[in-house]
Amino acid sequence: MRYPAIAITFLLFFTPLSALAQSSLIEEVSRTYANSQPNLESYRVDLKTDKIAEMIARMTASMPPEMQRPAEPKLVKYWRRDTGSTVRADGAVMPNMQQMINRFSQQFAFDIGRFFFPPDQSDQRAALIKQAEVKSADTQIGNEIMNNIELLFAKPATISGAFYGIGLDLPQDGITRLEFELDRKKKLLRQIVIETEGGPRLTVAIRHSEIGDEQFPVDIRVTSPDGKIDDHFVTTLATIASFQLPTRQVRNIRRPDVVEEMLVEFSNYKITTKADAK
Repeated sequence: MRYPAIAITFLLFFTPLSALAQSSLIEEVSRTYANSQPNLESYRVDLKTDKIAEMIARMTASMPPEMQRPAEPKLVKYWRRDTGSTVRADGAVMPNMQQMINRFSQQFAFDIGRFFFPPDQSDQRAALIKQAEVKSADTQIGNEIMNNIELLFAKPATISGAFYGIGLDLPQDGITRLEFELDRKKKLLRQIVIETEGGPRLTVAIRHSEIGDEQFPVDIRVTSPDGKIDDHFVTTLATIASFQLPTRQVRNIRRPDVVEEMLVEFSNYKITTKADAK
């Protein structure tokens, strides 16, 4: 019988290792993401989404047809290397609309290049790793070697953004187990497994786009084994002033309590480089 060619995985070892050794590898991955496009200092970009128009239509549905509707606010995203991102509206907005803008700021303002292993959370990560039982397994897939780091918490832990941010609706409390699949050679994160006390096990798969000599996380999928959770976040990049920047992001959410698709388009970038900032 003939079989199609497949990548064969070899388990090299699975053993408890020092927290220091695992923390070191995780911080190397953190630096890979944080140091991406080092000459980019900051940018300002306009955001466009049909969700704002939909919300205005819902809020004004009971108003008489002749009554003037509020104007759709202009959304702007600001990003700085040292402080991250925020989304703001130009001008005054209605209170209910401000709540939605705040939601967009959480879901679309985050910097995907620094979402995993945020560089400003290294001390918090190290403390959490010391609290956990740490195991590691190396696997070889073809010519690539992946390192799987498993953190087991005897007491459910609150991680408060130490290993990943809040923009993808991933649990931050009641964590009993975390597992990270790391690409040793490229210093990238390929997958996270998250287990919580009483909650579903979640798998976060991260796919990268290789452009030049850098890798950009552009496709993130969050799933549960029973299929009830299936979130998909896709970023389209384009070369703008020699940098790779988002021009479009699509988020599809499929959960028992919500089914939603959100599209954001980015235009009119105003970029500051390190040379400009001097």
